[in-house]
Parts: sequence; structure tokens; C-alpha cells
Amino acid sequence: MRLFLDPPAADWQLADGLVQSHVATRKAIADIVNGHADRLGSARIDPNKPVVATGHQAWFWHPGILAKDIAMAVFARAHEANVLHLVVDQDVNDTWQLTVPRVQGDRLETSTVHIAKVDIDIPTGSQAARDLSAADEFPALSKAITDLPACRSAAEQMAVVLARLMRPHAGELPVLFASDLLILPVGKQLLQRLLDDATRCVRLYNQAVETTPQAGVAPLRIEPDRVELPLWLMPWQEARQRVFADLSDSKAMLTTEDGTPIDDGATLAPKALLLTAITRLACCDLFIHGKGGGKYDQAMQQWIEQWLNESLAPMVIASADVFMSFDVPVADRAAYERAVWHAHHLPHNLHRRYPEHQLSLEKQQLLDQMTAGRDKKRRAGWFRRIHQINDTLAAEHTGLIQQSRDQLASAKVGMLNRHIAAKRDWPFILYEQEQLDELVACTMDTFATHTGNKNA
Repeated sequence: MRLFLDPPAADWQLADGLVQSHVATRKAIADIVNGHADRLGSARIDPNKPVVATGHQAWFWHPGILAKDIAMAVFARAHEANVLHLVVDQDVNDTWQLTVPRVQGDRLETSTVHIAKVDIDIPTGSQAARDLSAADEFPALSKAITDLPACRSAAEQMAVVLARLMRPHAGELPVLFASDLLILPVGKQLLQRLLDDATRCVRLYNQAVETTPQAGVAPLRIEPDRVELPLWLMPWQEARQRVFADLSDSKAMLTTEDGTPIDDGATLAPKALLLTAITRLACCDLFIHGKGGGKYDQAMQQWIEQWLNESLAPMVIASADVFMSFDVPVADRAAYERAVWHAHHLPHNLHRRYPEHQLSLEKQQLLDQMTAGRDKKRRAGWFRRIHQINDTLAAEHTGLIQQSRDQLASAKVGMLNRHIAAKRDWPFILYEQEQLDELVACTMDTFATHTGNKNA
């Protein structure tokens, strides 16, 4: 298990102070989050305390993602701050699918388990909660899906399940959804600024994306009479749609790609860069990314600093590599090549292993004679005799020969198993409790060591 923190724990810190203009946003966040708590059974937040936030899509992610919530809980507890888990519900993913490792004899394979069927073309926040099938194979999950509250969407349903599954590791988690962000005061303000300054905003957005290709973010379209905005329209039970600012009239207007005006009551959600921009501008005092988020956040920070010239809450990165153990052969390329060499050379070199054997002594004498002698006729006879000796020694040590062949067969299987065994991204609910406990303990020890805080 490896824990990754960037910067080190000692350098994590909250923002110096809440900008006064964002007080209304914090109050609105508390109202929304505590409303979710009343409906969904998630945790509440105190609007008078600072906020440490992280988040991810609504699906069964791996321990590297769980590490963000664990680090958030440890750091927030030491600083008497709220925690806040942001559910990215405008994304599309197969929410109730698990990829599971299976041991079949000495082979390691994978299978896909569907707890419930979802429409992977529709965002999790835009489709209804599912009737979940029994999950008897996964006891923790089976317990977590029992007696669920009435959820409005698949994203809410998964948020509740994940909060229950994470509780032993990260404590009680308040939740906020990405689709909540644009109804916050800061979200409304940014939406208006997007409309009022669309061309310049998107031009700077594209420049930031272009200069940080590691972010993997696509540029937005700029056309003579309209500009694509970093937003999604999320109609219920339909695929999400791109959003444009129509600039053909004196007053900019939000439209879909086909030019249809977007009603004021429509559900809009920010794309990735705008999502983290809103969150770090006004919703938290520290934001924790994973390694991937840390890459695209660089583009976001360049964009916001050039467009709005406003400061952002600090950002840090937390992740972890947690590997499963499997009782199957696992071999890398070097081990496989050694096994190939050994199996090929052993039958011809048993005299080296048993140098005092009478046939070994004879073979060595013949080899010395072949090195010294040039008589081709005699060399041919010596060569035939060496082969006879090799065959005889091999017949006397069939167990050793078979062992080398078994090792080669195991190495071949080990090469096939290697890729699966090295994976770190199995759903975290599949890991042993002891492994996740170790991740929690490691995180607590790291913060205690680097900060000197015994309560971390």
C-alpha cells in the first residue's frame, strides 16, 4: 500500500479567510446540504465552520479515490472544519457495475457484475433511482442497499450507498451535487458573467486547455454568432446537451446546439473546469483532488486567474495504491525469461549440478578434449557420447527436469496473470477490511507525523 499526498501533509492549509462576498454562498450550501441530509440520511454541515471538500463521480471507485475522503476527514477533524463530498452527477457512467477479479485454478480472470441496469448515455443525475437486485456476493454492499430512502435520481441513490460504505473509513459525509452548483449565489453570478463575457471567457479557457495538454480537456467552440460554454444541459431522462451563448442579438441567450432557447428553470451543470472553479472560488477552504483532477485543475487555475483575476482556495492531491493479494502465479518478463532459459539449458547441463557423478566427470573430460583437439572424426564421436551422457543424466533426474518445466508453465501463467494482479483500481468494496484499515491508519499517522497533531 502506498499513500500519495502532494504537497506533503505538513504543507496542507486552509484558505486564510472567507471572502465576504461568498458568505451568502456558504449559507446556501448549508441549506442545500442539510436539506439532502434530511431526505437522504447523509451528514449535515455547520455554515460557521470552514469547509474541506473533495468528490467524484457516482460509481464504485477504487481505494485511490477513497483516500481523498479519508485524508479529508483526517485533516478536517484536526482543524475543526466541515467535510463535504461533491457528487459529480452530470457525468455518464455505468453506476451499478463492478469489475471483479476471479481465481480459476491458477488463472486470474475478471468478470462484470451488474447490480442494476442503467442507461449509460444519460447522466446519473438525470435518471431515476433503480430497483436494486440482491448483492449477496458482496455483504457490505448488500447491507448498504438495505432500506434506502426515497432518492430522486440514480446519483442520489449511489451517493447514499457510497456514504454508507465509506462511513467506517471516512466518517459521516455531507453531500452536495454538481447539479446544485449553478443555483448557488456564486453559480448564478458566474453564469451571468459567462453570458456577458462569453467570447473572451472561452478564448482564455481554450488557451489554458491548449497550454496544459496533460489535462485532457477538449476546447470549446467559438463561432461568429455563438460560443460554446463550459456547461451541460441536463434534461430529465435524456442525454446531456452542450450549451451555447447565442450572441446574435444585443442580449446573449443560452441555447442548445440546435439553437433552441434554454428555459430559466432548466437544470444546468458545470463541466469539469467550471465545477472546480466554482468549488474553489466560494464553496470550500481547501479542495482535495486525485491525481487526474490535479492535472486538469492546472488548466482551470490558469483560466480563472486570467479571466476573473480572483483568488482560489488551496488545492492539494491525495491518492493511494492498494493492491489485492491473489493465490496464483505472478511473473514479470524477467522471471519468465529466466524460466525459459532454465528449462532449456538444464537437460544439457546436469553435469554442472552433479560434478562428482561419474558421467559428469567423463563429460567434462570429453569437453576438454574437444577444446584441445582438432580431429573432426574423433570430435564427432565425442559429441555423440556427450549427447548420450546428457540423455542418461536427464533420465536419472526426471523429477528435476519436470520441476523446471513446471516452473516454466507457471511463469507462462504468471505472465498472463500479471496485468490483472497489478491492478490498483478494483472497486474499494472488494478489498479486505484490513487493507482499508491500513490505509486509514497510514493517513492518520502521516498527518500526525508531519503536523505534530496527535488528534489528526
